[in-house]
Amino acid sequence: MSIKFPSFVIAAIVTSASMLGSPAAYSQSRSSCTAALRVKDRSARSGVINVRSGPGIKYSALHYGLVGDEVMILVEKNGRYTIETDAQGFKWVRVEFPKTRARGWIRRDFMGNFQCP
Repeated sequence: MSIKFPSFVIAAIVTSASMLGSPAAYSQSRSSCTAALRVKDRSARSGVINVRSGPGIKYSALHYGLVGDEVMILVEKNGRYTIETDAQGFKWVRVEFPKTRARGWIRRDFMGNFQCP
């Protein structure tokens, strides 16, 4: 007996799996450092900050954060922050949202100072 799933269930499973990222993403762990999301320009659109699948605007926006949200900074196996520079010279930081455990890349200038206990 085979089980038939509706196509929308299969699409949701595929989409969720693709949002998890590559196996290399699992080698990153949380540091003890956090930062709050911010915008420099108060006229910026509604305080919504895209969280991208990679370090740059050419990557898709997986989800978003709001100004004031706290994120945890991810580190690589060697203990260094996961920070990359894109082709335009902007720095991007790989982060995790503590409540949802959602991970992604946020441009460094949309984050306040790192708070490390």
